[in-house]
Amino acid sequence: MIFSFILILVYQLQENISAQEDKYTCKNQDGTYKCCSGFYLFNNRCIECFGAYGENCSKPCAKNSYGYNCKETCNCTENKVCNKYLGCSCNTKKKDCGESGILVLVIGLGSVTLSASLVFVGIMFCRWRIHLQRTFKISEDNTSGKI
Repeated sequence: MIFSFILILVYQLQENISAQEDKYTCKNQDGTYKCCSGFYLFNNRCIECFGAYGENCSKPCAKNSYGYNCKETCNCTENKVCNKYLGCSCNTKKKDCGESGILVLVIGLGSVTLSASLVFVGIMFCRWRIHLQRTFKISEDNTSGKI
C-alpha cells in the first residue's frame, strides 16, 4: 500500500518536472502546469497546434490561414482553396485545378525519353551484331566439321 502510494507520488513528480522543463508550459494559478495556448499535451510534452490554435488547439484556423498555430497565410488562386493544414490546394468542386498541364508535360517527356532509350538500345544491338559478324566471320572450312 505504501509502495504504490510512493510510486504514484514519484510518477506525479516526474510528470510535473517534465512539464516544467518544456518551454511551452504555463503555470496555473494553483501552481500546477499545463500547456500554453496554441499547444496540446502529447506523451507528457506540449506540442504546437497544427491546423488549429488556442487552448488545447480547440479553434480551427480561420478561412485564409494554415499551418502551425495558423501562422501562415493563404494567397490562393480562384480555382484553389485554403486547406488549414497544407495551404492552397485544389478545389474539389471544380474539375480543373490548373495542374493538369504539368501532368501532361511530365507524361509526355517520360514517353519521349522512353522511346528514345528504346531506339538507342535497338541501334546499339544492331551495331553489336554487325561487329560480331565481322569479327567472327564463318568460313566454309569451319562449317564442314573437319578439324
